[in-house]
Amino acid sequence: MTEEAILQGCLKNSAAAQRELYNRYSPKMLAVCYRFAHNREDAEDMLQEGFIKVFSQMHTFQNKGAFEGWIRRIIVHTCINNHSRSNTLLCGLHNNRPSDLRLNVHQPLRLFGLLLLHFMRFKDELSMRFNWRVI
Repeated sequence: MTEEAILQGCLKNSAAAQRELYNRYSPKMLAVCYRFAHNREDAEDMLQEGFIKVFSQMHTFQNKGAFEGWIRRIIVHTCINNHSRSNTLLCGLHNNRPSDLRLNVHQPLRLFGLLLLHFMRFKDELSMRFNWRVI
């Protein structure tokens, strides 16, 4: 299938064309996502989110440049946005100024929930090493 046929098929919401587009460009774009991700799951999430944007914004491609470059730009911007969100959660401070503190109200609750989930998951393993009644 040619690039033009894939583009036209995707504009018509053809599942076969979308599959072909994904199969053709996802390995290269996953490599791009790895540059921004901390692990494979994060990279795959970024890739998935990026391709959703590619498919939803397909009508904006104007054939002025390379199709692969257009896809790469969307993927990179998706990764940057995702990376910025995770850095805001993990760091909180930017430029070492307290005025730059940008924490979402729901992020500490989500983090607490994840910590609690991991604690419950490993509680039995840890009970063999620690006396929890003392703590």
